[in-house]
Amino acid sequence: MTEKKTFAREPIPGGLVISKADAAERQLKTAIWLWFHNFDPVPIHALACAALKILWKLHQKHGTGYQTMRDRVIERVQPEHQKSFIEVLNETENFIKHADRDPMAFHTFNPRATDFVLMDAVAALQALSGVLPMESRAYMAWFFLHNPSLITRNDNQYQRLIESAREIKIDNVGREDFYRMVCEGFIVNQRRQASEHSAMEKRLE
Repeated sequence: MTEKKTFAREPIPGGLVISKADAAERQLKTAIWLWFHNFDPVPIHALACAALKILWKLHQKHGTGYQTMRDRVIERVQPEHQKSFIEVLNETENFIKHADRDPMAFHTFNPRATDFVLMDAVAALQALSGVLPMESRAYMAWFFLHNPSLITRNDNQYQRLIESAREIKIDNVGREDFYRMVCEGFIVNQRRQASEHSAMEKRLE
């Protein structure tokens, strides 16, 4: 049996050690920040797809049983059409990542599709590690505020999210202002909770 040869890796000074989940979270948070600040939609889509694919694979490897929105949609397609349907779903992602098959081709991209990829990745990250970063919270609030028909009537968490946004009058502002206001509110709330926790600890001393 031939022994597999490997190259020894020297330590990288100042190198950044990351896990797969960390890589997905970083790409997702960056994609959301870029999306809220109206940057180029093509790299935003690439980052969102990369994050979602990593999270999807991690759920599979860990046997969580979690299904992404994409998985649930594919399930509803007749088995004989699923392959071609997946190819359509992957068309933009593959086009902006590869140039081996069609180096001279053009593609029409619908940036609205990124909205659902981002939301799918936000939910997948939360389901995998329980993590809901500030960027994810802001995006989730925006997404359901502007897509209220996607929320079931008994989903109290998202209903409260929408009501809170309307109470502080941020349901009709632009993306960048919305992000700033939500993040500011999140930081203020964190500080308030920390202050309350500190006060409670002092009372118990």
